[in-house]
Amino acid sequence: MGVHQNPHREVSLAALRAGGVRLVRRESGGGCVYQDEGNAIFSFMQRDHPLVKNEHNEIILDALSSLGIHAEASGRNDIVTGGKKISGCAFKLSGGSILHHGTMLLDLDLNALPRLLTPSKAKLAAKGVASVAARVTNLRDIDPSIDRQKWDEALTNAFIRKYSSEHADTITLSSPTSYPPHISVESVSDIPSALATDPALAALYDHLQSWSWLYGATPSFTHEFEHRVEGWGSITVGFEIEKKHRVKNVEVHSDALAVATVQAIRQAMSKMMTEGREYSREQVAACLNEAESMLAESGDDEAVKRVVMIREWLTAQL
Repeated sequence: MGVHQNPHREVSLAALRAGGVRLVRRESGGGCVYQDEGNAIFSFMQRDHPLVKNEHNEIILDALSSLGIHAEASGRNDIVTGGKKISGCAFKLSGGSILHHGTMLLDLDLNALPRLLTPSKAKLAAKGVASVAARVTNLRDIDPSIDRQKWDEALTNAFIRKYSSEHADTITLSSPTSYPPHISVESVSDIPSALATDPALAALYDHLQSWSWLYGATPSFTHEFEHRVEGWGSITVGFEIEKKHRVKNVEVHSDALAVATVQAIRQAMSKMMTEGREYSREQVAACLNEAESMLAESGDDEAVKRVVMIREWLTAQL
């Protein structure tokens, strides 16, 4: 997801957990994308250079053309063919350097998109940047012969043609001696070794996996959930989340006649607010465990069962 996005708004966290899919927040802007081995990522990095998105797009379009794919740039960040999106990109400018990176859909599991990139139906009022849905397609759906190697070669050759026009007719990946002196092509595949030998890279890797980066960087928002417990009534739990993903306020409402369950949940959940706890599935579960314990001590077995049901429902949403 983009640097300014809200994970609760962009993805189904429960579906990510069930599918073993990791959530990542990048340092550039833009919308949320799903990444698997069928999605190729390209990156253009330059120092002391103005952002030349159109120049980079020309390279991508040239690479696609060499594969027989007629495509065009669309809107601010997309590349489309036949009216369907095959690529989206994002940007970051920092200290005189620029990053322009994006996706190229080669053979992505398109069935995963509606399952993973659809958040729960909870009421959500959020600041931040929302993703924009678009019709998408894979390059292999257009030409089944296109694979990762073909795409990598096409993009590398298009890059070299762009920045070394005098070699445009002779440069190919199979002929590395034809590269001009100022261009080198290097394959980097041993990521674990790179992390082990580069402390700065390892530190960045750890930062990008941290809770404070994934969730703490989320803009302020409110999150409301509603559920009906058969034979008891409905319950609404609302959270107000401030900066650093801390709980500012919790409200619990219900139309149930048996009020002990609601009172215990409200009392336990108030600790998230008074103690400034982080807004997480684990913290919500901990509070509901406390409510369960309170009711168990009172001997109200039916209320305990309801709290267990409500905990299973609510934590599944987060």
